[in-house]
Amino acid sequence: RQTYASVFDSVMVWEDEHQREQSWKNIHLDPSNIFPRLDVLIPGFPEGLASLIERMLSRDPAQRPRMGADALGEYSRVTTGIQPMTWDPRGGMPQQPEAPKPRKWTPAKFVMIGGLILICIGVGVVTIPKLLAPDPKLVADVGTWKKEAESRKEKAIAARAPERPASDEAKLSYDTGASALTEANALLKDEDYKKALPGYQKAAISLGKALIAISKENAEKAKAAASAAGGDKAPAFAEADTKMKAAADSAAAQQMHGAVDGYDGAKAAFDDLAKALTALTAAEKDAATKRDTANRVGAGDSPDFTKAKGLMADAKTKGEQWQIPAAMTGYGDATKLFDALIADVMAAKDGATALKQKVADLYASIANRAGAADPTLAAIQPKLSEADGRYAAEAYKLAIVGYQPILADLEALSARGFCPVSQTLAFETVPAGSYSLENVRLMTSSMKELGGMLGVANGAVKIDKSFCMQTKAVTRAEMAEYYTANSDPAAAQAYADNPQQPADDVPLAVAQNYTAWLSKQLNAPVHLPSATEWMASAVKIPAEKLPDNGDIILQWSATPCEAGGNVAFMAQEGSTFVVCSDASAGGIFRVTAELR
Repeated sequence: RQTYASVFDSVMVWEDEHQREQSWKNIHLDPSNIFPRLDVLIPGFPEGLASLIERMLSRDPAQRPRMGADALGEYSRVTTGIQPMTWDPRGGMPQQPEAPKPRKWTPAKFVMIGGLILICIGVGVVTIPKLLAPDPKLVADVGTWKKEAESRKEKAIAARAPERPASDEAKLSYDTGASALTEANALLKDEDYKKALPGYQKAAISLGKALIAISKENAEKAKAAASAAGGDKAPAFAEADTKMKAAADSAAAQQMHGAVDGYDGAKAAFDDLAKALTALTAAEKDAATKRDTANRVGAGDSPDFTKAKGLMADAKTKGEQWQIPAAMTGYGDATKLFDALIADVMAAKDGATALKQKVADLYASIANRAGAADPTLAAIQPKLSEADGRYAAEAYKLAIVGYQPILADLEALSARGFCPVSQTLAFETVPAGSYSLENVRLMTSSMKELGGMLGVANGAVKIDKSFCMQTKAVTRAEMAEYYTANSDPAAAQAYADNPQQPADDVPLAVAQNYTAWLSKQLNAPVHLPSATEWMASAVKIPAEKLPDNGDIILQWSATPCEAGGNVAFMAQEGSTFVVCSDASAGGIFRVTAELR
């Protein structure tokens, strides 16, 4: 049954009668086509009718009946036994055989006639719809163009063609194609294949133009980016440009796929070139930044720094020769060396920071004790500024090298100690040691016991701890300032004359009160010198010229005498005499302080 159905389908699909006959002939002559008899396929099917059908199918198509009536006539002759006219072999006139007696109609004959009628009806049912159906080739073409148009529309939407400006070429082509596609779909719904086909073709062509315009624009933008990145002289740039020209030729020939593929390929090539050149520029910039950083932090003298600079120079040469991967590798290797140098310097940051803080703290302490104008401290300042500059530049190793000798100098300076700092008072350090007292004598032999009390031995006095001694005696102006500060204008007025001369009439108690007041002004404790300190300072510090008023001028010490009063000193004719004086007597004095 399947074989018969296939045969009828392949024959009846043709509208032209000649084409159908040719199809029958091809099937008949094909030895691979074996048609079983109907009485084999259908049990009980009349054998005579099966034979008739078999003869009709095996006969040359030109010899077959053209109409159903002809087929019925032949069937009647077969069933009634009437044979066609024959000729006398002896050459005479044709002889008509004696007509057989008519046979009666039997049920088998009715069955055979009914079967033949059913066959004719079946053939009509199969062939008539096919004859009325549209051309299969037309249907296939419509399907092909419809699919292509819809595919191009999807691609155009993905490329955002509908979102482009109204006057844009791609937008105009897209709108035309989309409209044509909608109209063609409506025609296809009405099964008007002949009108739908050109509609789909128009839609596909217009949408293809939109895709070409978008791809071309993208390729041109990529080309501009590659040129801006400096790649317009690169071999890859020329190759991509060739692809663009080939794509333009395809577009001119309305070869949409070739044009789009060409432009997309050119865009990809331009993008790759621009990306590679951008990465190369970034790598070069990164290496240069790391080089400058390494140099700034003091790694410029390292052999690895020189090696990295060589790698950069080689990478630049390769980049100019468009050997981009090799150039990237060179810059990358140089950057790694610079990073290692920088990391090595950064590892010294904590040590440099701690050393910097230690130097700063000690410097501030010394400046507070000695004053910023101290000559030794002033000499250290330029070196300290240089080391601080290295630290600020993150050259931590070089900063450590600079801070270390500064710290040593500051520690030595701090260990030496400092006298109180004042804008108006001057102090001098009296170092510890032994001082000869050749010019210091006792007034009378009855006072020789003072020698032991004063610490004098073998004509010398020994100082165990360095101290600070005021270089000049307290002046009249300083005493006037003291009385003014203590709200005693009358006493201050008494010292108004000769302000720069030593105040030579100050009682011991007033001198002690003055030292207490001065301690607050200097923010450092000061006091009257002991007799031992006074004698040592007399050897170390040159004596100042005292006023010559004819009176004996005493110089106070803080050392009391055993019999009362305090040890005082007076200078006369190049010698210094030690006496015990009543505390109420007037005299001059200087103050002393411990080293800080």
